[in-house]
Amino acid sequence: MIWLILILSFAFYLLSGPGNPSFPILSYRFFRGVFALISGAYLSASGVLLQAVFNNPLVEPYILGVSAGASTGALLAIYFLALSSPLWVSGLSFLSAVACVGLVFLISVKLHPSRETLLLVGLSMGAFLTAINSIIMLIKSQNPTSDLVFWLLGSLSGINQEEVLILLLGLPFLVFSLFLHRRLDLLLWGREAEAMGLALWETRALVLVISTVLAAIVVSEAGVIGFVGLISPHIARRLWGYPHRKLLPGALGIGALVLLLSDLLSRVLLSPWELPVGLITALIGAPLFLYLTLRKFQ
Repeated sequence: MIWLILILSFAFYLLSGPGNPSFPILSYRFFRGVFALISGAYLSASGVLLQAVFNNPLVEPYILGVSAGASTGALLAIYFLALSSPLWVSGLSFLSAVACVGLVFLISVKLHPSRETLLLVGLSMGAFLTAINSIIMLIKSQNPTSDLVFWLLGSLSGINQEEVLILLLGLPFLVFSLFLHRRLDLLLWGREAEAMGLALWETRALVLVISTVLAAIVVSEAGVIGFVGLISPHIARRLWGYPHRKLLPGALGIGALVLLLSDLLSRVLLSPWELPVGLITALIGAPLFLYLTLRKFQ
């Protein structure tokens, strides 16, 4: 059912928005829509994986500093290395995000190997890099670029087939994650999973690598798009329950749909102007996050 809804939503996406539905516009919307579908699936899968690692439905892909690390890489590329090629900026952004999460994992293992330590180190690293990013923006505030502002807020504007092809590099990680459903179920048992034969920290490290790559590749191409990895798994659990054999594929479809419709809203709400899609997902996701948080402590 979700796949039929996705097909109909994609057709509606192609035909909606300002401009005459001529071939160039439809071609541009096609690649942008495909990018939104794949990115939404990546972010949702990343959210499901991280929530299994932390056994916490309130965790989302950027909690370990992925977005802050990617933003730092982009800022360094644009302002200090004077790189103008989107490919170089995206590449350095991706490497910075992966390096940030790798550092978070190493620090947490050295301090105290637990989920709580990993979460706290990730939050601290994200806050530290966010402060660094703010300082860089203040220093360079006399010459901020509109592209950078849109990138920091998350935008699919200007997406074409090149970005889609780069995004497809993460597809093997997504497919591989679908075969981890038994391990993900066991992760929810925590220490008891070790008694059942699961290599706990090795599995957590593997899942973290996959979730980081999926989130980082989206951030490096489209900027910071938050809450998709929080919204989609929550909706999928309501529809398909907790077993990851059904939850993960269902969440991929929900995530693709959420980001596609969010991007549609970003194009049509203030037409002919365009809003960053990250603002749309934040407007939807922030109230849901508050609701989930309040519900958890009731």
